[in-house]
Amino acid sequence: MLWALAGVSLPAMGQESAVSCLILPWETIELAAPTEGIVTAIHAERGETVAEGQLLVQLNDALQRAYLATVSARAGDESALRQAQVRVNFTQSAVERNRPLFNAKLMTADEWEQVLGSHEIALIEVEAARAALDQARLEVDRAEVALAQTRITAPADAVVLERLSSVGEAAGGEPVMRLVVIDRLRVELFVSAESHQRWTNGRTVEILARFPSEARHTATVTAVDPVSDAGTGILRVQLALDNSDRQILAGQQCGLAETAAP
Repeated sequence: MLWALAGVSLPAMGQESAVSCLILPWETIELAAPTEGIVTAIHAERGETVAEGQLLVQLNDALQRAYLATVSARAGDESALRQAQVRVNFTQSAVERNRPLFNAKLMTADEWEQVLGSHEIALIEVEAARAALDQARLEVDRAEVALAQTRITAPADAVVLERLSSVGEAAGGEPVMRLVVIDRLRVELFVSAESHQRWTNGRTVEILARFPSEARHTATVTAVDPVSDAGTGILRVQLALDNSDRQILAGQQCGLAETAAP
């Protein structure tokens, strides 16, 4: 844990000193397959820069494609609905044609009820056909989601840190690739708890990085732990450090140089 590094002593620099300072990737992302399947293709290797939404790993999708084709055909088949509508038109005509006969008492009540019942059944069949089409369209949405889950894409602009799977291996649950976001870096600063009132969100400070060359960089406080470590009297502060040019090496110790803004 990072707390274990709080015992590392770095030289005090400037107006304030840090017990320990680390520059880390802003985020480490472990990509796992959302569904079980066999890896059929890997589209990125270690060290490659990937863009948000870029396809990284493809799972076998033959079953999902077949299911999508089946439900799409069902959702596009309106023959049952058209047949039910024809039956409604036919029974409606029968009602209109037989109403004068019933009113003139030339048709028995049972015969009239049979005509009305046939029309009501036809109306129900139209509703059932429409409901079946709606259900089929929902199945299409479900099939599209299932197909999309066979494509593992980058959730953010990042760099591939490690490939954890190979073509032909089974995926599902375990990470298949590890990414790091380094366009912005996370600085973990461990300071004396006595200075907690000086650390507020939005404050900017100068961080001294040693690689690739010793230089100062402005970082902004994004979070301050509400609790310090009782045993060491150390408080952890998180800062954001711009690294859009990717020149600052993540994974190095750093130092607190001086306050850039009060």
